[in-house]
Amino acid sequence: MLAEERDTPRRRRAWQASKQIGREAAPKVVELVEARNRAARRMGYRDYYAMSLAHDELDETWLSALSNLLAAKTDALFASEKARLDRALAAKFGIQPTEVGPWHYSDPFFQRAPADDSADLDPIFRWCLVMVSFERALYENPRCDLIDVVLKPGAKWHWNEMIQRATGSRLSEQSFVRAIEALKE
Repeated sequence: MLAEERDTPRRRRAWQASKQIGREAAPKVVELVEARNRAARRMGYRDYYAMSLAHDELDETWLSALSNLLAAKTDALFASEKARLDRALAAKFGIQPTEVGPWHYSDPFFQRAPADDSADLDPIFRWCLVMVSFERALYENPRCDLIDVVLKPGAKWHWNEMIQRATGSRLSEQSFVRAIEALKE
């Protein structure tokens, strides 16, 4: 309904109704969380979250630092994109951007790209393919530095071939090295 409805009061009622399930589900969710935490503590972990990270071989401090770093590097971009989206929604509904509420978004949880295709995510997904290729190259060559693996002429995983295959374009070697160095920071 939120993807199609144009009437703000109806959208707001639909959005509010979608939140009612939380009251119904909350006791069972809390029960599940408590049971998982008890089981994890019996196995020597602080809680289920710590146990899950340990089983996935992820260091909690490292993961938290990475999360904070990603937030710091993307918060401004997110705020800019959200402001752009709010302006577009305000124009669509004939309101001011400050009046845009969660019921104006096409996704009630604000977790998906806008339904109007205004966000071009293809370049991001193409770069994800490139990064998966790099990870594969490193997996097959664990003792090599990424730049050595993909910059060698004739390398099996030559960087420009991977980028061209995934994105349809080529980069200069200098641009590629800068991108890899930025990933290391």
